[in-house]
Amino acid sequence: MPEPVPVTPEVAVQPVMPEPVPVAPEVAVQPVMPEPVPVTPEVAVQPVMPEPVPVAPEVAVQPVMPEPVPVAPEVAVQPVIYGGASPIVPDININQDNNHQIYGGADPLQNTQPIPVVSQPAPMPEVAPVQDATVQPIAPQVEQAPVVPTINQ
Repeated sequence: MPEPVPVTPEVAVQPVMPEPVPVAPEVAVQPVMPEPVPVTPEVAVQPVMPEPVPVAPEVAVQPVMPEPVPVAPEVAVQPVIYGGASPIVPDININQDNNHQIYGGADPLQNTQPIPVVSQPAPMPEVAPVQDATVQPIAPQVEQAPVVPTINQ
């Protein structure tokens, strides 16, 4: 029996570049500063500023102006009447003037014209019915094209 042929042939692979060689040897590096050790500081609390001491003794202050004295005698406050005549105004014209001119002398209610009203609408004229138009198709007239002899004939 013949030997089976492998499906994927094995190919020898060679690197294109040689592996790099280190130029300097590796050196162990020591830290520049040792690791910090946590220290809890002792803080003494001192006031930033000493307590203020009053320099001058306290003096009683006199007002510059005396209390104001009312000039006018107090008037008894009248109750306000809403929507009516005030009792303070004694001269009220109850009878109104019917000839009183408003809007510069032109009374807009007297100078208006009445709107015309149509009592009975006009009858509509009768319109003749529209006739249905029938469309007759037109047969197209086609002419025969002349026969042109070809080169192969």
